[in-house]
Amino acid sequence: MVKNKIINSVKGPSGGFEVSLQHLNTITLGHIVFAIDGTELVTQCGLGLKACNEAKPCPVHHKFKIVRNQLQQMLETTSLKEMVTGMKNGNVYLKL
Repeated sequence: MVKNKIINSVKGPSGGFEVSLQHLNTITLGHIVFAIDGTELVTQCGLGLKACNEAKPCPVHHKFKIVRNQLQQMLETTSLKEMVTGMKNGNVYLKL
């Protein structure tokens, strides 16, 4: 995630990783998921078929395309700030 400029690496005995406060609004779950797993989650066939596409769709292609698009939309519009705020307010839970 450092390579993708999502987080910063801090060296030294007290080092680690950090996210600047100004980037909490701009970093989305999509940035994180796509940096770690790639875009296959929102591009692959729902049945895992290699030849599935618009010209040769699998039996669930058109239905799964809707799900993939909704998932991509959620990932790209959910910011880290939204997640942190929900955790601080006690509205959501995330076990670390």
